[in-house]
Amino acid sequence: MAHTAEPAPRHLRIVGEDDIPMGVTWEAPADQVHVTDAAVSEAEKLPPLEPTPAARPEPADAATEEGERLRERVRAILADAAATSWGYVRVSGASYVEVASLWTRAEGVEDAYLSDADIAREKTRAALKKRLDRVRTEEDRKQLAKQLEALDSSWTEWKTQTGATLKAAGTRVVRGLVCVAVPIGAAVGPLYLAGSGLWWALAAYPVGYLTMAWMGRIRTLREAGPAPAATIAATEPRRKLRDVVGATAAENRILTALEGRRWEEAAKARGLEGIAPVDVALDENGIRCVLTLGGTWTTDKLRKAADRVRALLAVPTATRIEITPGDKGDESVLRIRTRAKELDTAWSPSAKGIGLDTDSGEVVDLPKGRKLVAGTSGAGKSVLVRVIMAAALISDEPTAVVYIDGKGEESALWVGKVRIAVEPEEISSVVEELVHEGNRRRDIMRERGVATWTPTKDDPRIVIVVDEGAEVMAMDSKDTPMLAGLQTIARTGRSRCLDLVWCTQKPTIGDGIDRQINGVMEIRTVLRTAGENETRQVLGTGWPNHTWTGVGLCVVKGTGRDSDQAPVAVWNLSDDATVKALPDTEPWIHPQFRGDAEGDGDAVALPDVLALALELSEGLPGVHTETLAAAAGLMDFDVSAALRECGVHPEKNAFRINGERGRGYRREVLEEAADRYRK
Repeated sequence: MAHTAEPAPRHLRIVGEDDIPMGVTWEAPADQVHVTDAAVSEAEKLPPLEPTPAARPEPADAATEEGERLRERVRAILADAAATSWGYVRVSGASYVEVASLWTRAEGVEDAYLSDADIAREKTRAALKKRLDRVRTEEDRKQLAKQLEALDSSWTEWKTQTGATLKAAGTRVVRGLVCVAVPIGAAVGPLYLAGSGLWWALAAYPVGYLTMAWMGRIRTLREAGPAPAATIAATEPRRKLRDVVGATAAENRILTALEGRRWEEAAKARGLEGIAPVDVALDENGIRCVLTLGGTWTTDKLRKAADRVRALLAVPTATRIEITPGDKGDESVLRIRTRAKELDTAWSPSAKGIGLDTDSGEVVDLPKGRKLVAGTSGAGKSVLVRVIMAAALISDEPTAVVYIDGKGEESALWVGKVRIAVEPEEISSVVEELVHEGNRRRDIMRERGVATWTPTKDDPRIVIVVDEGAEVMAMDSKDTPMLAGLQTIARTGRSRCLDLVWCTQKPTIGDGIDRQINGVMEIRTVLRTAGENETRQVLGTGWPNHTWTGVGLCVVKGTGRDSDQAPVAVWNLSDDATVKALPDTEPWIHPQFRGDAEGDGDAVALPDVLALALELSEGLPGVHTETLAAAAGLMDFDVSAALRECGVHPEKNAFRINGERGRGYRREVLEEAADRYRK
């Protein structure tokens, strides 16, 4: 009986030689195989599987594999070159956008247009003055005088400012259109030319692409290149300064922002590219940094960008910054006043000048003469006026003060110390007295043969303080004339020791100061102003007063101090009790108005033109201007000006003489003026 073996697990394995697949077969382990007694015929045995031709691999071709690898390498190089060149093109495009943005903004273009307008106006003024000197008739002279006055009126200033703003806006629009048109033309132009049959124009695309890529690569290499020697040399001092013992947190932040790489990155974002800090110092006044100016930058242009510098460095608003010329033409000095010298600015009777230089601590004094004091509301103008008046009262030289208080706010403090005029009638009267005093001193100087008045106790130097100028100008009228007299004092008072001090919050021509008065003010003391226009009108270009944020600081022009001067810290005389404690003095009054012997009866000589007018009008209704001018050997305008000083104004076609009507002066008006002199 035959015994059959239990089914055994079968295993599938590869059968072949040299690890080359030749087919598969089932095979069980040898110890588990049982066969029957019957012999298995050879025919029943399964033959091994023969490999098919497809299953046998072809031998590798070395040349084919090398070519494939080369193609892969070339494809990788081209892809990398395309990505890199596209990156450079983007850098070049960003550079174009940046340059186009700066060019379109056209910073400073308004100032350029304003400067051109100022130059044109000065030329026109000079031409009108020449014509004014040559005219012979009063009518022509009056017309030219009106044209001169119109040149400096607030309306003309507004038109000039508006015109400059509109021109600047037009310039920016045109530049913006140009910047947009250039890339559009570069993109569409070759297609248009190709459509017209010029197929070679399509070559502009690859040429333009390669050009932009090359420019982008140059810029990338330049920005990643080594720093200039000057910047490297300046790096160490800046690092040391950051660790200065006693530096405040705010100072450390500013010093960190001034480091080369940080500054460079932030400057690009703020439109200050081309400016680099090369020397930084921390001293008792704060941070001092020398900036190199590249490209088209100048110190004046950088001053106008002071707000951007402040924002870049995160300088607190209350901290004053100053930008002045450096030792070289391509350098500017940035001063950040994070510290202040310990200056004792409390006023005392022993104090000299108007205050102390904030850098040197030295006293800053003002010479005697005509002065303009200007400063916006809250800048400290009233305190500065107090200092000037107090200095005059306690001066070693005999000095009297006349205080014309247009606002009527300060005058109560000065009662018993100075001559005060507040109401229009009071102001008109005191101005008339001052004009008469000037004429009296002129006549005495002629008799003595001297050109300059010498102050005495009886005839002291007179300091005439006008505060506020705009209010006084508004009070001027036919019933209370005062501006013409103040103009006369401003023109002629210097040699006669009549010093006019004109104070105003708005130092623009026609608003806060008269054109004629502004023209003769050789000493200008200016505090913080409301804007660049006010600063330019009162000081000229290049002065920083409108950028200040402090109180009680001023600059002085006319004494040799330039626009890069350190501000003056004005003496602090804000205490009302200190003002009231000043010594009392007898207020000045013109001799003929106080009844002195010198002013009694006919002892006072009448002005020459008035005496001649009385003589020519004897027995007549009056005298014509033309007749009086011919007899005096003067021009009509000079005659009118001389009689205006006497309080006499001409009338047009007022009366007949020898059958002819004409412009002239009535007899009764001339007699009234003479009586005022004889009282």
